[in-house]
Amino acid sequence: MFFLTFSKEILFLSLAVCAITLTVFMVWFMYYLIQAVREVKQASSLLLDQVRVVEKWIKQIRRNLSVGFAVAGVVKEAAGSAKEFFDHWRSKLKKDDDNDDIFTKVK
Repeated sequence: MFFLTFSKEILFLSLAVCAITLTVFMVWFMYYLIQAVREVKQASSLLLDQVRVVEKWIKQIRRNLSVGFAVAGVVKEAAGSAKEFFDHWRSKLKKDDDNDDIFTKVK
């Protein structure tokens, strides 16, 4: 009977040591798993912040381009008007030069 109770105590003692060892390794594994998840969360939040910054830049560029195209249209219109003015002025000067030649020939 002594061996039977002694062997039961050894079994229970070894099972307790195994349970404690398993618990320690599970806690250790969960600690590193939680650390990895925390780093992934930090990386994803950093990536999300960077995406928001890039999105803000793209919106600003779109606004600037739309303003730029509007200004370009105004500048194009002004250049066309200036060209028409100078063409008209040049043709008027050319007519005046032609008229001056007639008067100089008559004299």
